[in-house]
Amino acid sequence: GRLYTEMLDPASLALLEEGHVDGSHVVIDGMRTDIDGGVVCTFALGERGDGFGDRLAAADVRMAPASVILQQAAFFGGLGINDALGVDFFGQVNVSGRDSNPYSGVGGSAIIHRGLAHGGVAYLCLPSTHHDASGERRSSIFCFLPRGTPVALTSADIMGTTAGARFHLVTEHGVAQINGLDQHELIRRLVSIAHPDFRDGLSRDAWEQFRVRV
Repeated sequence: GRLYTEMLDPASLALLEEGHVDGSHVVIDGMRTDIDGGVVCTFALGERGDGFGDRLAAADVRMAPASVILQQAAFFGGLGINDALGVDFFGQVNVSGRDSNPYSGVGGSAIIHRGLAHGGVAYLCLPSTHHDASGERRSSIFCFLPRGTPVALTSADIMGTTAGARFHLVTEHGVAQINGLDQHELIRRLVSIAHPDFRDGLSRDAWEQFRVRV
């Protein structure tokens, strides 16, 4: 396969160095152009002292604007791995903020997933819990996303995929396919991979708000 990424990290670069991927491609006028042996990305991120900078200098790494990297057609039929911060029972996913507080850049999740919806496979990696601004620990799976939370992926993005596409949500407590479902089954699967400390509360919310038995 080919490595196509907005952010290049040490593990992804290792795939190229060890010959597990053939490099990137770019999309020009709607057509893919292969770049054998080279990786195209928007930015790279490593850790201080890990030698990642030297590896970048030795590899064929080409930087390009997000407008070049983030094109839906580039991800048709691909495999995508992205982080998430929260998800709710409507299938809405946030990736860039908690409540009304910015957490990271807007990111390319929406464009990537709309491309992967065409026969691709997606993994959204979600820590099952987090701490809010007051320091209180809470579930990252909600009945309703808190007020002010920015939404990157809507229920249509998650459940409106084409035949053959498979979207998964991953927490420390399991992996659940979340596309191609009715809302009742989506809710059940979300609760099944929530942190055990919060499952009872989410199950009560599922019944009280949606009349779904978990």
